[in-house]
Amino acid sequence: MKEVHCIISLGSNTDASHHLQQAYNLLVRAYPNITFSPIKETAPIGMHHNYSPFYNRVARFTTDQDADEVRAALKVMERFCGRRPDDKEHETIHIDIDLLAHGDTIIKPMDLAQYQHDIENL
Repeated sequence: MKEVHCIISLGSNTDASHHLQQAYNLLVRAYPNITFSPIKETAPIGMHHNYSPFYNRVARFTTDQDADEVRAALKVMERFCGRRPDDKEHETIHIDIDLLAHGDTIIKPMDLAQYQHDIENL
């Protein structure tokens, strides 16, 4: 497969600086050409018990992995950084890393649109 651009989002509302740094370290090792947006603090949306702010950022990299391989790698990184299956239920998101776009395939159009300004500045 030829190399394609990928865009991912990262977010955390639990010890966020630490978890984003852990994810950053793993992503740089896996995708050395990765670039990151600055971290932004945002209000929690849809949370009913945990009102801690989220720290979010986006990143762009190229890879020859297909979308399923990238998603699988990101999920391994999430688990390494402390992500647990019941995180959303408890509203404690240690780390969330989502693949927004893989080449010309838009996987999460609403998230991609939300971060468009940040993506343009990568």
